[in-house]
Amino acid sequence: MSEQGSGPGQGRFEVPPDLPVDGSADREPEGFRVPQYPPSQESRAALERASGLRDTRIKDAQEAVTAALFTDARARYASGTPRTADTLQGVGAIQGVGAGMSVPGEGAPGTEVLSVCVAEPTAASDVRELVVDAFGVRAAGDLPLRVVHSGLIQLQTHTHRQRRAPGGISVGHHTGVQGTLGFVAKGRAPADANKFFLVSANHVIANKNAAAFGSCIVQPSPADGGRCPTDRVAVLDRILALDLTFSSPNWADCARAWCYPDEVVQSPSQVHIVPGFGPQLFGIGSTAQFPVVNTVVGKSGCITQMTYGRVDVPSWNGLVYDTSTSPPTALPFNGQTLIVSPGYAFSWPGDSGAVVWNYDAAVNPIGLLIGGSPAGVSISTPLPWVLDYLDVGLV
Repeated sequence: MSEQGSGPGQGRFEVPPDLPVDGSADREPEGFRVPQYPPSQESRAALERASGLRDTRIKDAQEAVTAALFTDARARYASGTPRTADTLQGVGAIQGVGAGMSVPGEGAPGTEVLSVCVAEPTAASDVRELVVDAFGVRAAGDLPLRVVHSGLIQLQTHTHRQRRAPGGISVGHHTGVQGTLGFVAKGRAPADANKFFLVSANHVIANKNAAAFGSCIVQPSPADGGRCPTDRVAVLDRILALDLTFSSPNWADCARAWCYPDEVVQSPSQVHIVPGFGPQLFGIGSTAQFPVVNTVVGKSGCITQMTYGRVDVPSWNGLVYDTSTSPPTALPFNGQTLIVSPGYAFSWPGDSGAVVWNYDAAVNPIGLLIGGSPAGVSISTPLPWVLDYLDVGLV
Protein backbone atom coordinates (compact mmCIF):
# COMPACT_ATOMS: atom_id res chain seq x y z
CA MET A 1 0.00 0.00 0.00
CA SER A 2 1.48 3.34 -1.01
CA GLU A 3 1.24 6.40 1.21
CA GLN A 4 0.68 10.06 0.62
CA GLY A 5 0.25 13.13 2.82
CA SER A 6 0.40 13.25 6.60
CA GLY A 7 -2.25 11.26 8.44
CA PRO A 8 -4.24 11.57 11.67
CA GLY A 9 -3.34 8.11 12.95
CA GLN A 10 -0.02 6.38 13.50
CA GLY A 11 1.31 6.90 9.97
CA ARG A 12 0.65 8.67 6.72
CA PHE A 13 -2.62 8.69 4.82
CA GLU A 14 -3.17 5.50 2.86
CA VAL A 15 -3.79 5.70 -0.88
CA PRO A 16 -6.57 3.60 -2.48
CA PRO A 17 -5.62 0.44 -4.39
CA ASP A 18 -5.11 0.61 -8.13
CA LEU A 19 -8.36 -0.84 -9.51
CA PRO A 20 -10.08 -0.68 -12.92
CA VAL A 21 -12.10 2.51 -13.47
CA ASP A 22 -15.32 0.51 -13.17
CA GLY A 23 -14.19 -1.03 -9.91
CA SER A 24 -13.98 -4.68 -9.03
CA ALA A 25 -17.28 -6.38 -8.21
CA ASP A 26 -15.52 -9.68 -7.48
CA ARG A 27 -13.37 -7.99 -4.82
CA GLU A 28 -16.30 -6.37 -3.02
CA PRO A 29 -15.42 -6.48 0.68
CA GLU A 30 -17.83 -7.30 3.45
CA GLY A 31 -19.57 -4.12 4.56
CA PHE A 32 -19.32 -2.34 1.20
CA ARG A 33 -23.04 -2.57 0.45
CA VAL A 34 -25.03 -1.77 3.59
CA PRO A 35 -28.79 -2.45 3.40
CA GLN A 36 -31.24 0.21 4.56
CA TYR A 37 -32.12 -0.04 8.23
CA PRO A 38 -33.70 2.43 10.67
CA PRO A 39 -31.39 4.59 12.77
CA SER A 40 -31.13 3.43 16.36
CA GLN A 41 -33.99 4.23 18.70
CA GLU A 42 -31.58 6.42 20.66
CA SER A 43 -30.65 8.38 17.55
CA ARG A 44 -34.27 8.86 16.48
CA ALA A 45 -35.10 10.03 20.01
CA ALA A 46 -32.21 12.50 19.81
CA LEU A 47 -33.67 13.94 16.61
CA GLU A 48 -37.07 14.29 18.25
CA ARG A 49 -35.59 16.03 21.31
CA ALA A 50 -33.52 18.40 19.19
CA SER A 51 -36.44 19.30 16.93
CA GLY A 52 -38.12 21.42 19.61
CA LEU A 53 -41.51 19.83 18.86
CA ARG A 54 -43.50 18.15 21.62
CA ASP A 55 -47.16 17.69 20.55
CA THR A 56 -47.67 13.92 20.46
CA ARG A 57 -51.04 14.28 18.72
CA ILE A 58 -49.33 15.75 15.67
CA LYS A 59 -46.61 13.11 15.76
CA ASP A 60 -49.23 10.36 15.88
CA ALA A 61 -51.13 11.93 12.98
CA GLN A 62 -47.89 12.18 11.00
CA GLU A 63 -47.27 8.46 11.41
CA ALA A 64 -50.83 7.61 10.35
CA VAL A 65 -50.65 9.84 7.26
CA THR A 66 -47.24 8.37 6.39
CA ALA A 67 -48.60 4.82 6.46
CA ALA A 68 -51.54 5.76 4.23
CA LEU A 69 -49.33 7.79 1.87
CA PHE A 70 -46.79 5.01 1.35
CA THR A 71 -49.53 2.41 0.84
CA ASP A 72 -51.17 4.58 -1.81
CA ALA A 73 -47.84 5.44 -3.46
CA ARG A 74 -46.81 1.79 -3.61
CA ALA A 75 -49.93 1.05 -5.64
CA ARG A 76 -49.25 4.03 -7.92
CA TYR A 77 -45.53 3.65 -8.55
CA ALA A 78 -44.23 0.19 -7.64
CA SER A 79 -45.53 -1.40 -10.85
CA GLY A 80 -43.31 0.81 -13.00
CA THR A 81 -46.16 1.88 -15.27
CA PRO A 82 -46.18 5.47 -16.59
CA ARG A 83 -47.98 8.17 -14.66
CA THR A 84 -51.46 8.97 -15.91
CA ALA A 85 -53.14 12.36 -16.06
CA ASP A 86 -54.80 11.80 -12.68
CA THR A 87 -51.77 10.38 -10.81
CA LEU A 88 -51.28 13.63 -8.91
CA GLN A 89 -54.98 14.25 -8.35
CA GLY A 90 -56.86 13.54 -5.13
CA VAL A 91 -54.67 11.82 -2.54
CA GLY A 92 -51.99 11.58 -5.23
CA ALA A 93 -51.36 15.28 -4.64
CA ILE A 94 -50.02 14.59 -1.14
CA GLN A 95 -46.23 14.19 -1.23
CA GLY A 96 -45.16 14.14 2.40
CA VAL A 97 -45.96 15.04 5.98
CA GLY A 98 -44.27 16.18 9.15
CA ALA A 99 -44.58 18.17 12.34
CA GLY A 100 -43.66 21.83 12.13
CA MET A 101 -44.21 25.21 13.73
CA SER A 102 -46.52 28.01 12.69
CA VAL A 103 -44.98 30.95 10.86
CA PRO A 104 -46.07 34.62 11.11
CA GLY A 105 -49.59 35.07 9.81
CA GLU A 106 -50.57 31.43 10.32
CA GLY A 107 -51.50 31.37 13.98
CA ALA A 108 -50.29 32.08 17.47
CA PRO A 109 -46.50 32.01 17.88
CA GLY A 110 -45.22 28.63 18.95
CA THR A 111 -48.20 26.66 17.63
CA GLU A 112 -47.20 23.22 16.40
CA VAL A 113 -48.79 22.22 13.10
CA LEU A 114 -49.21 19.18 10.88
CA SER A 115 -47.30 20.20 7.75
CA VAL A 116 -48.54 18.52 4.55
CA CYS A 117 -46.62 18.81 1.26
CA VAL A 118 -48.61 18.84 -1.98
CA ALA A 119 -47.65 18.57 -5.65
CA GLU A 120 -49.87 21.46 -6.77
CA PRO A 121 -51.29 24.48 -4.90
CA THR A 122 -54.27 23.15 -2.91
CA ALA A 123 -56.60 24.80 -0.41
CA ALA A 124 -56.03 23.81 3.21
CA SER A 125 -59.66 22.71 3.54
CA ASP A 126 -59.25 20.33 0.59
CA VAL A 127 -56.03 18.90 2.00
CA ARG A 128 -57.65 18.34 5.37
CA GLU A 129 -60.52 16.53 3.67
CA LEU A 130 -58.07 14.26 1.82
CA VAL A 131 -56.16 13.47 5.00
CA VAL A 132 -59.26 12.86 7.13
CA ASP A 133 -61.60 11.19 4.66
CA ALA A 134 -59.50 9.64 1.88
CA PHE A 135 -56.61 8.58 4.12
CA GLY A 136 -58.87 7.91 7.10
CA VAL A 137 -56.77 9.86 9.61
CA ARG A 138 -59.64 11.15 11.74
CA ALA A 139 -57.27 12.54 14.36
CA ALA A 140 -56.16 15.21 11.88
CA GLY A 141 -59.63 16.71 11.74
CA ASP A 142 -59.05 19.27 14.48
CA LEU A 143 -55.26 19.66 14.40
CA PRO A 144 -53.59 22.88 13.20
CA LEU A 145 -52.63 22.18 9.59
CA ARG A 146 -50.29 23.94 7.19
CA VAL A 147 -50.08 23.20 3.46
CA VAL A 148 -46.66 23.44 1.78
CA HIS A 149 -46.60 23.55 -2.01
CA SER A 150 -43.49 21.42 -2.50
CA GLY A 151 -44.05 20.24 -6.04
CA LEU A 152 -42.39 16.90 -6.81
CA ILE A 153 -39.24 16.59 -4.73
CA GLN A 154 -36.57 15.06 -6.94
CA LEU A 155 -33.21 13.43 -6.39
CA GLN A 156 -30.72 16.22 -7.44
CA THR A 157 -27.36 16.38 -9.19
CA HIS A 158 -18.86 25.40 -8.59
CA THR A 159 -18.68 22.98 -11.64
CA HIS A 160 -14.99 23.80 -12.20
CA ARG A 161 -12.04 21.50 -11.54
CA GLN A 162 -10.17 22.39 -8.35
CA ARG A 163 -7.24 20.83 -6.57
CA ARG A 164 -7.33 20.33 -3.81
CA ALA A 165 -11.06 19.67 -4.05
CA PRO A 166 -13.19 21.16 -1.22
CA GLY A 167 -16.76 20.50 -0.19
CA GLY A 168 -19.49 22.14 -2.26
CA ILE A 169 -17.88 21.37 -5.61
CA SER A 170 -18.93 19.19 -8.56
CA VAL A 171 -18.27 15.45 -8.17
CA GLY A 172 -19.64 12.20 -9.53
CA HIS A 173 -19.16 8.56 -10.48
CA HIS A 174 -17.26 8.54 -13.76
CA THR A 175 -20.35 7.19 -15.57
CA GLY A 176 -22.95 8.94 -13.41
CA VAL A 177 -24.84 12.14 -12.81
CA GLN A 178 -23.71 15.56 -11.69
CA GLY A 179 -23.63 16.07 -7.93
CA THR A 180 -21.83 17.77 -5.08
CA LEU A 181 -18.95 16.72 -2.85
CA GLY A 182 -20.45 17.12 0.62
CA PHE A 183 -17.47 16.90 2.96
CA VAL A 184 -14.34 14.94 3.76
CA ALA A 185 -14.29 12.55 6.70
CA LYS A 186 -12.01 10.11 8.48
CA GLY A 187 -12.82 6.48 9.17
CA ARG A 188 -13.94 5.40 12.62
CA ALA A 189 -12.78 1.79 12.37
CA PRO A 190 -9.13 1.10 13.26
CA ALA A 191 -8.49 -0.20 9.74
CA ASP A 192 -9.68 3.15 8.34
CA ALA A 193 -7.84 5.46 10.76
CA ASN A 194 -5.36 6.62 8.10
CA LYS A 195 -7.85 7.01 5.27
CA PHE A 196 -9.63 10.12 4.02
CA PHE A 197 -13.14 9.69 2.62
CA LEU A 198 -15.39 12.03 0.69
CA VAL A 199 -19.11 11.80 1.41
CA SER A 200 -21.91 12.46 -1.05
CA ALA A 201 -25.26 10.95 -2.04
CA ASN A 202 -25.56 7.33 -3.18
CA HIS A 203 -27.30 8.44 -6.37
CA VAL A 204 -24.38 10.78 -7.12
CA ILE A 205 -21.31 8.59 -6.58
CA ALA A 206 -22.78 5.06 -6.51
CA ASN A 207 -25.32 5.21 -9.36
CA LYS A 208 -28.21 4.15 -7.10
CA ASN A 209 -26.49 0.94 -5.90
CA ALA A 210 -25.26 -0.08 -9.38
CA ALA A 211 -21.61 0.98 -9.03
CA ALA A 212 -18.98 -1.56 -8.02
CA PHE A 213 -16.46 -1.35 -5.21
CA GLY A 214 -13.44 0.69 -6.29
CA SER A 215 -15.26 2.58 -9.07
CA CYS A 216 -13.59 5.80 -10.17
CA ILE A 217 -14.98 9.02 -8.65
CA VAL A 218 -14.11 12.18 -10.58
CA GLN A 219 -14.00 15.89 -9.82
CA PRO A 220 -15.59 17.59 -11.64
CA SER A 221 -18.47 15.26 -12.51
CA PRO A 222 -18.71 13.77 -16.03
CA ALA A 223 -21.37 16.37 -16.87
CA ASP A 224 -18.79 19.06 -16.13
CA GLY A 225 -15.98 17.43 -18.09
CA GLY A 226 -14.49 15.07 -15.49
CA ARG A 227 -12.84 11.95 -16.89
CA CYS A 228 -11.08 8.95 -15.41
CA PRO A 229 -8.22 8.58 -14.64
CA THR A 230 -7.21 12.20 -15.29
CA ASP A 231 -9.71 13.72 -12.85
CA ARG A 232 -9.96 10.87 -10.34
CA VAL A 233 -10.05 11.98 -6.71
CA ALA A 234 -11.33 8.82 -4.99
CA VAL A 235 -12.64 5.27 -5.41
CA LEU A 236 -16.03 4.07 -4.21
CA ASP A 237 -15.63 2.40 -0.83
CA ARG A 238 -19.00 1.99 0.94
CA ILE A 239 -22.66 2.62 0.12
CA LEU A 240 -25.92 2.60 2.02
CA ALA A 241 -28.03 0.75 -0.54
CA LEU A 242 -31.24 2.51 -1.54
CA ASP A 243 -34.42 0.44 -1.37
CA LEU A 244 -35.78 0.88 -4.89
CA THR A 245 -38.61 -1.63 -4.52
CA PHE A 246 -40.98 0.04 -2.02
CA SER A 247 -40.31 -2.87 0.35
CA SER A 248 -39.36 -0.48 3.16
CA PRO A 249 -38.75 3.24 3.62
CA ASN A 250 -35.33 4.74 3.04
CA TRP A 251 -33.66 6.60 5.90
CA ALA A 252 -30.69 8.07 4.03
CA ASP A 253 -29.15 8.45 0.58
CA CYS A 254 -25.39 8.39 1.12
CA ALA A 255 -22.09 6.80 0.13
CA ARG A 256 -18.40 7.29 0.81
CA ALA A 257 -15.34 7.13 -1.44
CA TRP A 258 -11.73 6.58 -0.40
CA CYS A 259 -9.75 9.67 -1.40
CA TYR A 260 -6.32 10.15 -2.84
CA PRO A 261 -5.20 12.43 0.02
CA ASP A 262 -3.44 15.08 -2.05
CA GLU A 263 -6.49 15.51 -4.29
CA VAL A 264 -8.85 16.86 -1.59
CA VAL A 265 -8.81 19.61 1.03
CA GLN A 266 -8.00 17.90 4.31
CA SER A 267 -10.24 20.11 6.44
CA PRO A 268 -13.98 20.86 6.82
CA SER A 269 -13.90 23.49 4.06
CA GLN A 270 -16.56 24.54 1.57
CA VAL A 271 -16.20 26.56 -1.61
CA HIS A 272 -18.09 29.66 -2.67
CA ILE A 273 -17.60 32.15 -5.47
CA VAL A 274 -16.67 35.71 -4.53
CA PRO A 275 -17.23 38.12 -7.45
CA GLY A 276 -13.91 39.50 -8.59
CA PHE A 277 -11.93 36.94 -6.59
CA GLY A 278 -13.21 33.58 -7.86
CA PRO A 279 -13.47 30.43 -5.73
CA GLN A 280 -12.82 31.00 -2.03
CA LEU A 281 -12.94 28.58 0.91
CA PHE A 282 -14.74 28.92 4.22
CA GLY A 283 -14.77 26.53 7.16
CA ILE A 284 -17.68 24.75 8.77
CA GLY A 285 -17.87 23.20 12.22
CA SER A 286 -16.84 19.67 13.10
CA THR A 287 -19.77 18.78 15.38
CA ALA A 288 -22.69 17.06 13.67
CA GLN A 289 -26.03 18.26 15.03
CA PHE A 290 -29.67 17.37 14.53
CA PRO A 291 -31.94 19.96 12.86
CA VAL A 292 -34.05 22.33 14.96
CA VAL A 293 -37.35 23.74 13.72
CA ASN A 294 -37.19 27.28 12.27
CA THR A 295 -33.37 27.35 12.33
CA VAL A 296 -31.75 29.22 9.43
CA VAL A 297 -29.44 26.94 7.46
CA GLY A 298 -27.18 27.19 4.45
CA LYS A 299 -25.41 25.00 1.93
CA SER A 300 -22.86 25.30 -0.86
CA GLY A 301 -23.75 23.25 -3.93
CA CYS A 302 -22.17 22.93 -7.34
CA ILE A 303 -25.19 24.45 -9.15
CA THR A 304 -26.89 27.04 -6.94
CA GLN A 305 -23.69 27.67 -4.95
CA MET A 306 -24.34 29.25 -1.53
CA THR A 307 -28.00 29.51 -0.56
CA TYR A 308 -29.98 29.87 2.65
CA GLY A 309 -33.25 28.47 3.94
CA ARG A 310 -35.18 27.53 7.07
CA VAL A 311 -35.81 24.17 8.72
CA ASP A 312 -39.57 23.78 8.34
CA VAL A 313 -39.98 20.14 9.42
CA PRO A 314 -37.13 18.43 11.30
CA SER A 315 -38.48 14.90 10.70
CA TRP A 316 -40.37 14.59 7.40
CA ASN A 317 -41.80 11.45 5.81
CA GLY A 318 -42.67 11.44 2.14
CA LEU A 319 -41.88 10.73 -1.49
CA VAL A 320 -38.73 11.66 -3.39
CA TYR A 321 -38.81 11.14 -7.16
CA ASP A 322 -36.13 9.64 -9.36
CA THR A 323 -36.68 11.34 -12.72
CA SER A 324 -33.70 9.61 -14.36
CA THR A 325 -35.81 6.48 -14.87
CA SER A 326 -38.53 5.96 -17.45
CA PRO A 327 -41.13 6.28 -16.14
CA PRO A 328 -40.04 8.32 -13.10
CA THR A 329 -40.24 6.39 -9.84
CA ALA A 330 -41.05 7.49 -6.31
CA LEU A 331 -38.92 6.43 -3.34
CA PRO A 332 -40.35 6.56 0.20
CA PHE A 333 -38.18 8.29 2.81
CA ASN A 334 -38.56 8.62 6.58
CA GLY A 335 -37.00 11.02 9.06
CA GLN A 336 -35.71 13.61 6.59
CA THR A 337 -35.38 17.38 7.10
CA LEU A 338 -37.70 19.63 5.09
CA ILE A 339 -36.04 22.96 4.26
CA VAL A 340 -37.96 25.87 2.73
CA SER A 341 -36.69 28.97 1.00
CA PRO A 342 -39.60 31.09 -0.20
CA GLY A 343 -37.47 33.66 -2.03
CA TYR A 344 -35.64 31.23 -4.33
CA ALA A 345 -34.78 27.56 -4.73
CA PHE A 346 -32.55 26.34 -1.89
CA SER A 347 -31.21 23.68 -4.23
CA TRP A 348 -31.35 22.54 -7.84
CA PRO A 349 -30.42 19.37 -9.74
CA GLY A 350 -26.69 18.95 -9.27
CA ASP A 351 -26.69 20.06 -5.62
CA SER A 352 -27.38 16.59 -4.20
CA GLY A 353 -24.67 15.51 -1.79
CA ALA A 354 -24.06 19.01 -0.41
CA VAL A 355 -23.72 19.38 3.34
CA VAL A 356 -26.31 21.57 5.09
CA TRP A 357 -25.08 23.67 8.01
CA ASN A 358 -26.52 25.95 10.67
CA TYR A 359 -26.22 29.62 9.77
CA ASP A 360 -24.65 30.75 13.04
CA ALA A 361 -21.20 31.37 14.49
CA ALA A 362 -20.38 27.66 14.85
CA VAL A 363 -21.57 26.68 11.34
CA ASN A 364 -22.05 23.07 12.47
CA PRO A 365 -23.38 20.63 9.84
CA ILE A 366 -26.89 19.21 10.24
CA GLY A 367 -27.64 17.30 7.04
CA LEU A 368 -26.73 15.85 3.65
CA LEU A 369 -28.86 17.23 0.81
CA ILE A 370 -30.61 14.57 -1.27
CA GLY A 371 -33.36 16.32 -3.23
CA GLY A 372 -35.46 19.37 -3.87
CA SER A 373 -38.02 21.02 -6.08
CA PRO A 374 -38.37 24.28 -8.05
CA ALA A 375 -40.98 25.35 -5.47
CA GLY A 376 -38.15 26.17 -3.03
CA VAL A 377 -38.43 23.01 -0.92
CA SER A 378 -35.43 20.73 -0.29
CA ILE A 379 -34.78 17.52 1.66
CA SER A 380 -31.71 16.49 3.64
CA THR A 381 -30.79 13.50 5.80
CA PRO A 382 -29.78 14.25 9.43
CA LEU A 383 -25.99 14.23 9.42
CA PRO A 384 -25.50 12.14 12.58
CA TRP A 385 -27.31 9.32 10.75
CA VAL A 386 -25.07 9.68 7.68
CA LEU A 387 -21.94 9.43 9.83
CA ASP A 388 -23.26 6.29 11.53
CA TYR A 389 -24.31 4.58 8.30
CA LEU A 390 -20.93 5.23 6.66
CA ASP A 391 -18.87 4.72 9.84
CA VAL A 392 -16.99 8.00 9.49
CA GLY A 393 -16.30 11.06 11.62
CA LEU A 394 -15.92 14.71 10.69
CA VAL A 395 -12.38 16.06 10.45
